[in-house]
Amino acid sequence: MKSQWIIVCGLCLALLTAIVAVFNTDVVPLNYVFGEVDVSLIVVISSAILVGGLIVTVFGMVRPYQLNKENERLESLNKELNSENEDLKIRLSEVQSAYSMIKKEKEVDQVAVKQNDDEERTLNGLAHIEKSRFS
Repeated sequence: MKSQWIIVCGLCLALLTAIVAVFNTDVVPLNYVFGEVDVSLIVVISSAILVGGLIVTVFGMVRPYQLNKENERLESLNKELNSENEDLKIRLSEVQSAYSMIKKEKEVDQVAVKQNDDEERTLNGLAHIEKSRFS
């Protein structure tokens, strides 16, 4: 919708410029670096509009080119970061599984230590009973 309004406004300005140029048909001197020429004002106005339009077009083409290059750079960076993110997810899952294994081993060791302590107490208790029996 926005581009349609730009086209409509551009056509209106072109029509307005054409009307102004048609009413200015007088011959005027055109001074340039190497001399002077008598030219119709309509030619001067039309030439100025044409050159201005070309300049606007050239500068208007530069911005999309810059944006396209920036877009390509950002897409490349995005791919790199996504790849790094996937690598980090894999590494995180490996670390988590290693942590889980260590935690389970620690729990098994604690159970084994508790069982050893219980066995020692039982043996100490039996030894104490035996000792008191023979005393």
